[in-house]
Amino acid sequence: RVGNRLTEGYTLANLGRALAAQGRAREAREAIEQASALARQMKDAHLASAAALYACRLDPIAADADTLAALLRDPSPTVRASAHVIEAERAVAADRAITHVDEALTIADDGLEEGEIEIRAAAARLLDRHSLTERATQARTRAEERLSELATRITDADTRDAFVARARVVIRS
Repeated sequence: RVGNRLTEGYTLANLGRALAAQGRAREAREAIEQASALARQMKDAHLASAAALYACRLDPIAADADTLAALLRDPSPTVRASAHVIEAERAVAADRAITHVDEALTIADDGLEEGEIEIRAAAARLLDRHSLTERATQARTRAEERLSELATRITDADTRDAFVARARVVIRS
């Protein structure tokens, strides 16, 4: 500790940024979380914005949408501009991800020998991650429909029940 909590907070935030640049994400996240905690303790909005921004930079795709929305309204032009860059990264990644999800679901619609439930469930998770909730619900619904269709092909009741139970865990994960 350096005795000046604000300086300590910025030091931790910048340490997190430096660790992230070195690929040490876990350590970076810890330092940034400590900076964020100090910002909350001191009620320092500028440090809080810096820590939130650095946290979002660690994994732009997984960045919290509410946090990013707040950063887009931040009084600091630097923070706002940085938040827009993160949003741009998310948009590019979302477009690519959604293209691949669409292709996977199209292939699944054409019929698969195995893994269809897992593919539809993974697609639903990705759609949820990109805030496409309605489409995610549709993917899960289609997975449930296919599960019902596939289950009718299993004549042994115990095997069928076990298959359905395992598949439902996958669909809901």
